[in-house]
Amino acid sequence: MKSFGLLSYNTLRVVYVPDALLSSLRAHRECVLRERAVLGDKYLPCDLVVCTKGGNWVHPNKFRRAFKVTVDQ
Repeated sequence: MKSFGLLSYNTLRVVYVPDALLSSLRAHRECVLRERAVLGDKYLPCDLVVCTKGGNWVHPNKFRRAFKVTVDQ
């Protein structure tokens, strides 16, 4: 079993994810990989789920604002 930097085996948790969410996350990952390929060395590989097109982190206020706009649509 891969350790993932766990302190002990007892710290491992299982998270169940609905199929629709998993599909959305996979599609998002493909989008991020395409953006990364286009930017090449300019892309910051921070390994984030939510990031700017350049790979950098998103300020929580900007994320909250964009999320609210999306939900309100």
